Amino acid sequence: MFLNIHVVVVVVLALCTQQLSAREYYQTLRVENGARWGSWGPLEMCPLDSYAEGFSMRVESRQGDGDDTAVNGIRLTCVKDGRHTGTVESNPGYWGDWKSAMSCRSGALTRFKLKVEDSRVGATTLPSTTSSSYAAKVTSSKALACIGGAGEAGAKCVTVEEESVGSRHGWRDLKSMFLNIHVVVVVVLALCTQQLSAREYYQTLRVENGARWGSWGPLEMCPLDSYAEGFSMRVESRQGKRDDTAVNGIRLTCVKDGRHTGTVESNPGYWGDWKSAMSCMSGALTRFKLKVEDSQGKRDDTAVNNIEFVCSEGDIIEGSGMPWGSWGSWSQMCHSGGRICGIQTRVEGRQGRGDDTALNDVRFVCCR
Repeated sequence: MFLNIHVVVVVVLALCTQQLSAREYYQTLRVENGARWGSWGPLEMCPLDSYAEGFSMRVESRQGDGDDTAVNGIRLTCVKDGRHTGTVESNPGYWGDWKSAMSCRSGALTRFKLKVEDSRVGATTLPSTTSSSYAAKVTSSKALACIGGAGEAGAKCVTVEEESVGSRHGWRDLKSMFLNIHVVVVVVLALCTQQLSAREYYQTLRVENGARWGSWGPLEMCPLDSYAEGFSMRVESRQGKRDDTAVNGIRLTCVKDGRHTGTVESNPGYWGDWKSAMSCMSGALTRFKLKVEDSQGKRDDTAVNNIEFVCSEGDIIEGSGMPWGSWGSWSQMCHSGGRICGIQTRVEGRQGRGDDTALNDVRFVCCR
């Protein structure tokens, strides 16, 4: 018995007018092979005057005899005048890992199509007691989003909207009803103003003293042939008797042949201000270490408090973080002449009345 479910992707073309704080869109793009299960999530927009120059997907790997869901979410990478302004996603689903972002060589996203597995429910292996009651775990990606210039030809992607989980009669009963299930295979092919490209890396840099709270955000990469020559940090100042979080986010400054090509960040946290960028005297970042506060038990935890990098020409640059914690050991160095080109951060979400820590750990990737 095979159950295959359509998915819908909608591209919203939006147009900014005057100095409005909220974006207006003027056109919605759809494809015809989408599914009917689930409900629409919220419409999420790139920041004002920003456009989507790339995307990443949350994909569950093949589950063998288990329940497959394939693509669970789509995240847009937003830029303004070549500068990274953030990422946006709607309901990202529950399963799978975020893949590396793919970006246009130049320009922004303007059009798309989907690869979707059709729905087929066989009649021979479905128990007669459930012939009209079948269930599926599915998160349907419903919308990339775009914002336009003058007419469709100048449109640029800026918004993402996705369908949430669609389930009938509870998916936990599914394995007792079906011998085998293939749910959704979705591939979003975004047609950019120029060629879409993925960047490869060959080494991941880690340290051993990162804190354990939170989850890993997406891996974000400098543009093709660019490398990180500096960084800035989002730091919350001392809060006195209130809850401290110290470092919340790290942003890489990317260059190519001495020319600024943008900034990249993973999950930037929630609190604090971005400090001034610090850069290598020459060359690019190749190695790092973290200053981390150990668990304080019932007292206030802050996790990552500062970071330090070694540049390819030997100079060392230290961030302007907070004083708590102690320095750990250096990571490996990018070998074979490589340089840091991407970042992934582990950030704890908002804890409400609990103890917030924000940034807990970070890892970087190297490119040649």
